[in-house]
Amino acid sequence: MEKKSFLIVDDTESIRRLLARILEKSGHAVTGVGSAEEGLEALSKGKFDLIFLDDGLPKMMGLTALTEFRKLCQTPIVIITGLDSDDLREDAMILGARTVLLKPIEIKDLAKTVRSILGDDVLPLPPED
Repeated sequence: MEKKSFLIVDDTESIRRLLARILEKSGHAVTGVGSAEEGLEALSKGKFDLIFLDDGLPKMMGLTALTEFRKLCQTPIVIITGLDSDDLREDAMILGARTVLLKPIEIKDLAKTVRSILGDDVLPLPPED
């Protein structure tokens, strides 16, 4: 398995820690930041294989940030949100997101999302209950 690099942009530290712990446990590198501005700075300094971008960020909201991220890279971006909205999903896809992942994030949904974007060997699926 090739080591991947992930950027997590979410103002909720517990979500950043949860995602980081799961991804790092599988041997990947993770950078976590709490704002879109910090995410843009991280993008200007490094390359990532996948970006998780919260829709409800302070100052610059996620969909606005998505537009700004797209100016810097074509890295796949997954919007994470607590709002289950078809309009949000459609807007995110139009602006260049690969998909939308709903909070609270289930490990199996995270694994399926990562695997569908980066390949089956990147993150193992959790055992079925």
